[in-house]
Amino acid sequence: MASQVAEKENLIVESQKNIREKNSEVSKQKTIRNALLFCGLILVIVMVFISYQLKQTKTQKQLLEIKNKQIETRNEIINKSLSEKDLLIKEVHHRVKNNLQIISSLLKLQSAKTANLEIQNSLGEAQDRINSMALLHQLLYRNNQMTSLLFNEYLESLINQISGSFSLTKKNITVESHLIELELDLDTAIPLGLITNELMSNAYKHAFNGKEGIIKVELSKLVKNTYQLKVSDNGQGLAADFDLTSSDSLGLDIVVILSEQINAELKIYNDNGAHFEIVFKVG
Repeated sequence: MASQVAEKENLIVESQKNIREKNSEVSKQKTIRNALLFCGLILVIVMVFISYQLKQTKTQKQLLEIKNKQIETRNEIINKSLSEKDLLIKEVHHRVKNNLQIISSLLKLQSAKTANLEIQNSLGEAQDRINSMALLHQLLYRNNQMTSLLFNEYLESLINQISGSFSLTKKNITVESHLIELELDLDTAIPLGLITNELMSNAYKHAFNGKEGIIKVELSKLVKNTYQLKVSDNGQGLAADFDLTSSDSLGLDIVVILSEQINAELKIYNDNGAHFEIVFKVG
C-alpha cells in the first residue's frame, strides 16, 4: 500500500515537473515570438522611414533640378544682357572716339584756311584738347574698360602725343616722366588729362624762348588716397608779378576750372622754372 502511494507521489512530482518545463518552453516561445514581432515592427518602421526619406530626397532632387534650370536660364538671360550692354558701350565709345577725331580734323582744316596766326593758334589748342580726350576713349575701347583706366598708361600716351605735336618746332626740348601705377575713374582721369595737356603745351610755347629745356611730368602718392600730379620745367619761370586770378591765359583758366571740378588743390610757384602741382584724392 505504501509503495503505491509513493509511486503516485512520484508520478505527481514528475507530472508537475513536466508541466513546469512545458510552461517554461511556452514562455520562451512567447518571448521569442514577441521579440520577432517587435523586430518586425521596427523593421517595418525603418522601411517606411527609408521609403519616406527616399521619396523626400527624390522630391528635393527634382526641386533642385528645377531650381538649377531656373538659375541657368536666369544666368543666360543676365549674360546675354551684359553682353549686349558691353557691345552698346563699346559702340558708344567707338562713336565718341570717331566723332572727336572728326572734330579734330575739322579744326585742322579750318586752321589751314585762315592766315590769322592768332586764330590758327586757338584752333590748334582746341585740337590738342580734343585729341587728348580722343586718346582716352581710344585706350578705353582698346582695353575694354568702361568706367576706369590705368591713368599712368593714359598719361604716358598723352605725353608722347603732346611731345610729338611739338617735335618739329621744339626739337631742343625734352620731356621726362615719372609715373606710379594708378587706376582712376573717368570723372577724374579726363580733367587731369586736360590739365596735363594745357600745362605741357604752355611750357612748350612759353618757358624756353628757343633755348634748350626739360619738361617734367610726375605722378606720385603723397599719403593714403592722396596723390599729386606735377608738371614743371627748368625754363624762365613765371613773371614776378604773376597773378592767377588776373591771368588772361585761357589755358590756365581751364586748369583752374578743372582742378575745382575734381576738388583738387592747385599750387603754382617758381623754383628754377615754373612748377604746377595738382593734389587730388581718390575714393
